[in-house]
Amino acid sequence: MNHTAPAPGILIVDDNRNDHGRFEHLLRQAGVTNPLRFAGSGAVAISYLQRLLLDRRHLAGQQLAVVLLAVRIPLPDGFSILRWIREREIFSRTRMILLSRSALPSDFRQAEELRADAYLLKHPKVDLAEFLRREVIPMCQSGLPPHSRRR
Repeated sequence: MNHTAPAPGILIVDDNRNDHGRFEHLLRQAGVTNPLRFAGSGAVAISYLQRLLLDRRHLAGQQLAVVLLAVRIPLPDGFSILRWIREREIFSRTRMILLSRSALPSDFRQAEELRADAYLLKHPKVDLAEFLRREVIPMCQSGLPPHSRRR
């Protein structure tokens, strides 16, 4: 009997529920079949991540390939969540993509210091579908080590 582990999941953390649907539509349209999880606040995201840590028996199937993480969300904010994740070895292969409307140099620096894999501006001129096709989908499918696809 051949048992294959389910594909690792994608966690989308954003307090804008419309963005949840938009990300889901774009990922599914691009052929991504990884399980999707959604969190509308930092507290919900941390709670979900803590459950993954507690249930190590099933972690292989639930481990995260990618987290799409809004920076400005109800507490804790995206930078705090990124720091929390990077402090835990079990999530070392998880790709972290920060999403923000802020183009402040200090935000870019903080994202880099915390080892974000990418920082994407949530701006009407940013082609989110193209970014997902070019960057996120390969992260879901590749075995590349984390932080090898910096932007």
